[in-house]
Amino acid sequence: MSKEIYQVVNLFDWTGGIRDNRQNPLAFPHQALMSGENTDLVDMGLKTRRGVAFHTGPDPIIPGASGVHVRFLKQVRFPTYQTSYLLAQAECSGISHLCVSTDSLPVSGSGATWQTISTLGSGAGVVSVATLNDRAVITEGNAKPPLVFAGCLDSSGTDWAVPKAALVTFDSGRTFHDATPQLCDKDPETYTDIPNLPVNSGWMLVCTDMPQVSGLLVDMESTSGYEAGLTVEGYSGVWSSGNGWSTTVLSGTSIRILTHSGSTFSGEYQVLNHVPGYWYRIKFPVETAPDTIVKRALFQAPIQPLQVIGEGSPDTPLGFIFWDHSERSARDWTVEVADNTWPTVARLNNDPLNTGESGKEGWQSGAFASGWDPSGDRLYVGYLTRFNAVEIQPHNDYRNSVSGTTLAAEYWNGKTWTDLTVTDGTQEPSGTTFAVKGNLSWVTPTGWRQCRPIGQGYPQGYWIRLRVNKALSLKTWVSEARIWPVLDPLKKHRLAITVRDRIVLLNRPDAPDQIDISRALEEYGFAGSDSSSIRIGGQDDIVAAVEAFNQGFVAKTEDWFILNGYNPQTFSFERAEAANQVPINNRVVVRAPLTEADQKNLMGLYYLNRFGAWYFAGLKVYHLSEDVTWFDAAADLPRIDLDSLHLAYGVYWPERNWIIWSVPMIVESGQSSQPTNNRLIVYDLRLRTWLPPFTLSLASLATAYHRNSDAPGKTGQIGLYGGDYQGRIIRLFGPQQTTDLGAPISGWVETGWLHFGSPEYGKLLRLLTLYGKTSGSHMDVTIYADGDGSSGTTLTYSGLSDLGNRLFAQEQKPDNMQGRFFKFRIEFSDTTEIYGLQIGASVIRQWGAL
Repeated sequence: MSKEIYQVVNLFDWTGGIRDNRQNPLAFPHQALMSGENTDLVDMGLKTRRGVAFHTGPDPIIPGASGVHVRFLKQVRFPTYQTSYLLAQAECSGISHLCVSTDSLPVSGSGATWQTISTLGSGAGVVSVATLNDRAVITEGNAKPPLVFAGCLDSSGTDWAVPKAALVTFDSGRTFHDATPQLCDKDPETYTDIPNLPVNSGWMLVCTDMPQVSGLLVDMESTSGYEAGLTVEGYSGVWSSGNGWSTTVLSGTSIRILTHSGSTFSGEYQVLNHVPGYWYRIKFPVETAPDTIVKRALFQAPIQPLQVIGEGSPDTPLGFIFWDHSERSARDWTVEVADNTWPTVARLNNDPLNTGESGKEGWQSGAFASGWDPSGDRLYVGYLTRFNAVEIQPHNDYRNSVSGTTLAAEYWNGKTWTDLTVTDGTQEPSGTTFAVKGNLSWVTPTGWRQCRPIGQGYPQGYWIRLRVNKALSLKTWVSEARIWPVLDPLKKHRLAITVRDRIVLLNRPDAPDQIDISRALEEYGFAGSDSSSIRIGGQDDIVAAVEAFNQGFVAKTEDWFILNGYNPQTFSFERAEAANQVPINNRVVVRAPLTEADQKNLMGLYYLNRFGAWYFAGLKVYHLSEDVTWFDAAADLPRIDLDSLHLAYGVYWPERNWIIWSVPMIVESGQSSQPTNNRLIVYDLRLRTWLPPFTLSLASLATAYHRNSDAPGKTGQIGLYGGDYQGRIIRLFGPQQTTDLGAPISGWVETGWLHFGSPEYGKLLRLLTLYGKTSGSHMDVTIYADGDGSSGTTLTYSGLSDLGNRLFAQEQKPDNMQGRFFKFRIEFSDTTEIYGLQIGASVIRQWGAL
């Protein structure tokens, strides 16, 4: 005998997300799912995820190439002209290329235009990008040292780079007017006057932070035109025209663009008026009119290696040594020329009879038996690193006055002393060297080698030696000498971030535990007192770095560290309480709001490793994936291929408050590995749960602001983009996207084993009602009973396309299916919204014999 109790069970809430590790059916939450694909959780119901559309059109970003995959994707924004660029690293046949979208997002029609800006070559690592000012520093650690990108893609000059400094001189460089505040800004209303600038001795000078320059823009106004005849010269110790500058006039007589007919003109690092950088001068064909003004100066530069630029202060020499050939003896004057005092001097040509004025300040008795002998005497000047100028300060009272005396110089090439062409800034107009304060400068020789001059008792370094063509005046003395060093180029680094307005480069191949910190607000400033280099936590690799809370968070192979401090005097590293919980790579680290934010921590760092998904905040790490078995190598399908997890890529999408990772996931029986990313896993921060995986194969992910010319900063809506394994950049989940590149999106979900609050009773399913709407023609609901997942009753809800995507409620009778536990699988083939299932069941109670 039996008694039936009929009840209605509503499954209208699946916002518990994926909970596939709850294997005990008595404990499985009814609002959760065991698995699924391509299904979003909204309004407590289910909905097909949004689709994807091309951003670049049907072709890969490297035209005509096949087998291209986009390893890296990121938008960089430059504030001065409020321009943005979408950078991509595309790899084809093992060769990596850096590409940039030349169009403002979003685009329509045939898609954006892409330009290859650099070929990294084979073996390149995945790039890392940090931005500061209007520069993007790009580094990958294997193929090339850090590169710098400054835009400069528009031939009209609208996105060209702002120079480091601008000067005007009316007297051939003896005095300068600093025009940097007026010309090196984005304000077209500020200007500097250049009236009656002399033809030969009047110059406008521009200093750049990048040596390779292909164009200069001069925004000027005058009643007199200068349509032709402007000349451009680069400074490398001597001014050189560089063979190939031409002038283009835009807007009448207002703007002039001077471009190099070759690809670039490479300048030499020099210091002018105590401003270090790469200098260019513009000369006018005629004297400028009285009303001539210049409003702006800009320059065009291709992507190129990031150069180290000093602080603009000279250093004391390693050595300043006079060699007396006749006496075969040397006199070391290094201390005398480096002590910032006038009385102590280097006596380059002494009075052998000591007839000088002994009572006069600065007079010293003779050190040599004779004066400077042009045939054999030499002056050696050295420094620890290469240098391209020596600043000489002759004594006020004792300086050379012999007319026609000139200098010649040599450098050591490893075998012999070799002639070096020197520009002598210590000459008077009559041609008298060591007569006035000035620089001896030259182009840095490529074959310059270190040596010990004269003998082993002197320090090893880079040395030049000087000689004169005739004897100098008696008592030719030098009070001070300073070196202008040429800084060594940067080495390769794997990672780059921006912290407290400084570029931080991390993980050199020869020092994987080292970080190098630039000077504040100077992306090129990896030298000087305000820069720093620190090695942290032993010699194992730095695997990830990110800026958050105005601090630098650095992950090594086992520990997190935090970079504290504002300058080299206060920089320090603090070990966080996160041992053995670090990211699998730098690209999976995502900054996003904490799931449980408090007053102190408003943001967190989310990341993946072989043990799961985590978020890091408050110096502690919290487990995020404890409800899913995706990271368990022994779990049922689907599961992540942990051996390929280093390919994963993450991003935060603020529109939905999602953390999204592209991962390699094994989804088929018998599959042993997955060598590419083939699924997106999504953690919904609003629901604090995992969504079913999305079937998208993306090698890289990025968010990018769309351009809105009327909005502050010209930033509008933010879009989500991905780079795939066909070299395409695809926009993900656009608001109007209901297909994947035109193809319908199918999806499905499965519940866990449900007992409807009565595990002890058998139940008879009599009616199942499905609520929702769809663009498809049908939906299938399969019902499984009592742990048997291999066979079930499938109910097909057909004829739905006749409803025209209107809300429906359709009932089915499931043939009186019986069981204590039931599992439901819902499948759909096009845009669908499911608001819930309603189940009519009779509880069957078995009565014992009376």
